[in-house]
Amino acid sequence: MALPPLRQLETQNPEFQRFRQQTLNQWLLVGGLAGLSMLLMGIVGLAITLFALGYVLITTLMNVYQRLQVENYQHYRQIEALMSLQATLKLRYALPPLRLWSISPDFGLLLAEQVRRRQPTRVLELGSGASTLVLAYALEAVGSGKLISVEHNEEYVERTRRELDKHGLSDWVTVIHAPLTDVTDDESTYRWYDIPDDMDLDLIDMLIVDGPPVEGQKMVRYPALPMLFEHLAPDALVIIDDYLRADEHRAVNRWLDEFDLEAVETVANEKGAALLRKTQPEAARELPQPPAETHTEDPIGPADDEAASQADDESQERPSS
Repeated sequence: MALPPLRQLETQNPEFQRFRQQTLNQWLLVGGLAGLSMLLMGIVGLAITLFALGYVLITTLMNVYQRLQVENYQHYRQIEALMSLQATLKLRYALPPLRLWSISPDFGLLLAEQVRRRQPTRVLELGSGASTLVLAYALEAVGSGKLISVEHNEEYVERTRRELDKHGLSDWVTVIHAPLTDVTDDESTYRWYDIPDDMDLDLIDMLIVDGPPVEGQKMVRYPALPMLFEHLAPDALVIIDDYLRADEHRAVNRWLDEFDLEAVETVANEKGAALLRKTQPEAARELPQPPAETHTEDPIGPADDEAASQADDESQERPSS
């Protein structure tokens, strides 16, 4: 079996590739227009060329500086979150590499905190990896619960199972291989997990939506709620990773419009996260009961009692009209 070639770390970051391509396109466009101006306009064209190239150079340097500032800030935040995660979970071995295609440490810390706070009985995760280990450690820490992790890539399924064995967490997790298949609604066709029919998914207390991968498709994670909403337990929590992406943002807003869900909070971590909670259907919600009547003695004096009695006598003697 031939080994696949290694990829440099920076090439795995789609943001880096987009930034490099945008910068290259900007330089080619301005350089070409500047060169054409110099040929057609002589000295004036040369001056325009120098000005345009100077502008592009300054713009590029400012963009690089801004990205470096943002990255430095994110590095600090992620190191801080990773240290907190390690202290919270008491890891027996190191986690797989985080960030880029994997979860960021701050999202892992969010998952661990929600498991500790809610102590769910059943957790369903879409997309396995480092997050699977984090959730399993968190369930082990609270001493209860079961995680079902759904993964479309068979290689990742085996890799996750090996990591769980190494960390001693296999009893807390069931990793399911579910290849992607086409599902269709009234508007679009999506690639979604082909979950085995005999898999018991009822009464899910916590749903983690971090898959499937985008791979050039639009709204690829939208089917999560149409396919799984009926399996959610009352008051179930739904956590969405990559909420900073436009498609995930649109998917969340469609879910809120189409299902009995309420927004709990949004988290401005590295990739963005949103937390939703399942609510009761409008028809099943009970109206609030009125407060019980409390009887207190009215401080009416003897004179008031006599006046009230006299008024009653007069009303009885008055003929009806």
